Amino acid sequence: MDDICHQRRKAKAFRLVTILKVWLEGNRRMSDSEHKNNKNNKGGNEDEIASKLISIAYKRFYVDMGANHKSRVVLSMSAASALVDKLEGYLTFHDSTPEDPKREETADLMSDVLNFESRRYYLDLKENSRGRFLRLAQTSPLPRPTRSQVAIPIVGLKEVKECIADFISKFGEGFMDSQNDLMDSMTLKTELGKTFYFDANHNDRGSFLRVSEVKASSGFRTSITIPSSSLSEFRKVLNEVIEKLSVEKTDDKVTALDQIHEGCRIMARMTTTRQWHDAEVISVRVNPEGTYAFYVHYLECNRRLDEWVAVEDVDVQTLRMPVKGQKGAVVPARLQKCEDAISTREESPASSTGSPDRELSKKMGAIARKRKATIDPMENLKSDESMPPTAETSAPRTSGSMCKVGHSEDALTRIRNIELIELGRHRIQPWYFSPYPQQLTKLPVIYICEFCLKYLKSATCLKRHMTKCHLKHPPGNEIYRKDNISFFEIDGRKNKSYAQNLCLLAKLFLDHKTLYYDTDPFLFYVMTERDDRGFHIVGFFSKEKESAEEYNVACILVLPSYQKRGYGRLLIEFSYELSKKENKTGSPEKPLSDLGLLSYRSFWASAIIEQLMHLKASFPSGDENAISIAQLSASTSIRKEDITSTLQQLNLSKYYKGQYVIVISDDLKEMYEKSCKKMRIRIDPSKLKWTGKDWSRRKV
Repeated sequence: MDDICHQRRKAKAFRLVTILKVWLEGNRRMSDSEHKNNKNNKGGNEDEIASKLISIAYKRFYVDMGANHKSRVVLSMSAASALVDKLEGYLTFHDSTPEDPKREETADLMSDVLNFESRRYYLDLKENSRGRFLRLAQTSPLPRPTRSQVAIPIVGLKEVKECIADFISKFGEGFMDSQNDLMDSMTLKTELGKTFYFDANHNDRGSFLRVSEVKASSGFRTSITIPSSSLSEFRKVLNEVIEKLSVEKTDDKVTALDQIHEGCRIMARMTTTRQWHDAEVISVRVNPEGTYAFYVHYLECNRRLDEWVAVEDVDVQTLRMPVKGQKGAVVPARLQKCEDAISTREESPASSTGSPDRELSKKMGAIARKRKATIDPMENLKSDESMPPTAETSAPRTSGSMCKVGHSEDALTRIRNIELIELGRHRIQPWYFSPYPQQLTKLPVIYICEFCLKYLKSATCLKRHMTKCHLKHPPGNEIYRKDNISFFEIDGRKNKSYAQNLCLLAKLFLDHKTLYYDTDPFLFYVMTERDDRGFHIVGFFSKEKESAEEYNVACILVLPSYQKRGYGRLLIEFSYELSKKENKTGSPEKPLSDLGLLSYRSFWASAIIEQLMHLKASFPSGDENAISIAQLSASTSIRKEDITSTLQQLNLSKYYKGQYVIVISDDLKEMYEKSCKKMRIRIDPSKLKWTGKDWSRRKV
């Protein structure tokens, strides 16, 4: 076999120094004469020592022992010895794990990396529809970044391992180094994208440590070599440098933390995902142990994700100061410091009245006076129904709406003030601010009775309350029941205490609504789940008794513990069933929350398509029939504006031959059929026992 020489079109090889090469043959083999001519054309640089042919399936691998350095995949004797050990592990894994003959896509089973000097070797055991194979790849940064690889079917991996081991035993004497006796190569990756490699080796001068830095973009490598005799001194110097830099960094960070205030922008790490986001600082507090904490709003994220973050979860290097007079504009903190320094130098000592410190103290004093004069919204609501009404809290409202745009701009209401609530079997983390009594906001958990919604400060108080609370369902009339789902109608005037507690609970999860003390103008429809313990609140919606804009929903909420079960759609469907009973069209109050908008758009789309499908089925085949927006509105009780926007969003309305037509594509039909299968619960109009009232004739 020593005289055999072959050619391949895409040569893939690895070398054992002296040199060991593995070649993957191409589509044809060279004759002996061609091989000899090829060797002569190489100028005699190739000095073949030994060669062996291995046939695996439809591939031929040639393991050649040579003395040149032109092989694509090269291993030193030590690297080849480590490779043999790794191959033994891959063979053991293959024998103990059955193959999957039905696998279509390539799957990774095992992976390893070998580091030797400037080369890296990647071993990946993969499996596809043709079976398992080992991909051996080599990368080298010098003289330029290169990569070469061979793929060895698993059926011949044992033979390749034995061949390499045989060559090592024959030709490895005198070329094996003792690198394996030293420590394994170590890698360090920094936050700035740099990678450092630590390799222990030795030569005729002794042992040494090589520290290398590789740039990922260019593959350029720089390194330093430290003799083992100097490592202890090197460590002492490095420790001194680290200690000095850490002190300076700590001082700089403390100074930067003092500059953070409301309105600043900074990079913060989100607690749930542990990812960095650009955030706005809403508030700053000092914890009892003396550390800072920052309440931040993550930009381009919903406010329900706002949270308190610790010092280690903010990057002070990204601090940007707000620009006065420009909303949303910021300037880097280092530029702000330069501007402050320039303004300070330009002023004379006598003109200290205009100094930044004095201006800041004036501003802070004005803010403090303003806050002192502001009525605390948490004092606007008391749980005691017998509290005497005041002009500010109980004055009748003329609008009757629970929506107020702009209320969230108050810095106090932008901070979530409740950590946890316990409602029945669930502990829930609130999303937004709610004006519960201030003494309760300092507690880790607020306990709420799931039947009367009264809030208490401890589990003991809740147990004592449950012995006295005889309610097992919301106070009001049960107007709908099917299976375990029931709806109760609560009058805000007759059941004021329950209505106020319900508003307080809802405000924890609604951002665009304002809480009013007067609940008389509202009706509340509470959806419950029934079991042997009673009727447990799932969600609710409220509506005005008299609405000039014909709104059929003021607030709508499904508690987080019951979301993603189809209850939101059920609440919306129930509100429109009430509108059908009243022979009216309705629409929810604006603005809607992001989750509410998604739910309403989904309901409108399915209701309109369902109505169109029923109308089409009732039409004789081949006949052309017309339907108007007004007819759709009358049959669904959805307002015309909502129907028009939904048709435009679904791209159902087309202009054809001088008139508008509604086109339902096959994809839309398929989507509608899938959504119908997901609707596990629907409102049954026959189970609704309710009659609308004319509130204009009643004294509210």
